Amino acid sequence: MSLLNYFKDLLGKYLSQKCIESPVFIVGSGRSGTSVLLQALGKHPDIIALAGEAPFLTSIGGNAALFRSDNAEYYLNSLKTDIHYLFSSLSRLGLETAGGKHYAFKGFIRSLLRGELKRKKLWAAKTFPSERVTNGLLEVYPKAKILYITRNGIDVVHSMTKFHGFRTQTFVDQCQGWSDSVEKYRYLLHHNNALFLRQEDLLSNPDEFFKSIFDFLNIEYSPKSIDFTKNNIVHPLDQPSKNQQDIIFQLKKRQSPFTSWTTEQKKTFILICSNAMKELKYPIPNPIHH
Repeated sequence: MSLLNYFKDLLGKYLSQKCIESPVFIVGSGRSGTSVLLQALGKHPDIIALAGEAPFLTSIGGNAALFRSDNAEYYLNSLKTDIHYLFSSLSRLGLETAGGKHYAFKGFIRSLLRGELKRKKLWAAKTFPSERVTNGLLEVYPKAKILYITRNGIDVVHSMTKFHGFRTQTFVDQCQGWSDSVEKYRYLLHHNNALFLRQEDLLSNPDEFFKSIFDFLNIEYSPKSIDFTKNNIVHPLDQPSKNQQDIIFQLKKRQSPFTSWTTEQKKTFILICSNAMKELKYPIPNPIHH
């Protein structure tokens, strides 16, 4: 290791020491508000939000989950190092896969230069853990918290038909994708380390929405997250945000896209997604009356 990289490692470890054990994992299906939530939380002085998606965190959790499996004894006996050292190394690797090498050095340096570092207590990243992976992540990060955000399946699927990351899929696959995500994350509805959120509550009452998050994370109230959400359209995969005056008010006025679907699309959605809609307590429209 070069002298410069050695220095970055030491400094990165020091700068991240208050945060590294306390991640906030943002979870939800595509087009459900995960991107805006991540960026809004990044405006809170206590949180450093790591931009983009962090899918490799699922590998961290998957490896740690081996030690909670039926074959845990085998893996423990096969381990040629101390398990505490392994989990410590995995915690660093998780932070770096989400935020960059040297303990997410660049992100913490930016916070330092802005005079915000002393407030940072949490780091936030968007990832996609199954229940097994979450159990593993909690072995690595016992203090971790999860924010699970959902959105009406009609709005999710309609958004998929417009967004370049999903619009090449068939309508059936788009419906199935949302339904599958509800099943995948069902375990988070009543998980001790998770807070269940609705994108609709973000639109109707952003103050209460974020207050519930701040209480859950045990951090002080900050209007910065709320102000950011009210005035920005946030594009996924961290494309530039588009500032627009009171975007929440404008989004609330939109008519349900269900009314613009063909009869076949309406029937397809109800066939595939009705159980998921019921589970999350979203109303199921009657295709005949639309």
